[in-house]
Amino acid sequence: MNTKLPGERKVVLARTIQVLLLEQARLAYPEECCGLLFGQKTPEEWMIHWMLPLPNNAPPDERTRQYEFEPLLFRDIELLSSKYFFTLLGIYHSHPQGTAIPSEKDIRMAWDDYLYCIIGWSPNANEMRFWEIKERSQVIELPVQILRQ
Repeated sequence: MNTKLPGERKVVLARTIQVLLLEQARLAYPEECCGLLFGQKTPEEWMIHWMLPLPNNAPPDERTRQYEFEPLLFRDIELLSSKYFFTLLGIYHSHPQGTAIPSEKDIRMAWDDYLYCIIGWSPNANEMRFWEIKERSQVIELPVQILRQ
């Protein structure tokens, strides 16, 4: 599943964004957190400039193992992003008590040309990994560069 292909983009983000993503996973625990990533995309990299936390609208008894966006809110954000010239790069969410590897459901629900950040979170350990999922079958872990600002 962890296939690296030549020419794949790397992910670039500031240390502050990394800290905010991990903190949101901590605050949501034991439920999954979720949100959107915005920035710039070039053939060489996904440059994350900011993140937008969204409420997890999964049924309350399922929030420890899945997330859902409110569909109209997601649509409105997509429309605004194109109107105001910022790029919606992708989606982030956490796996409480799990690893930062896409689940079968994550792969099945993935959209091409989106970046996926998964945060594996538990009180004892955490990790953050970035993925591109193509054609709901090809799962590619992307290299990450953290900018110390």
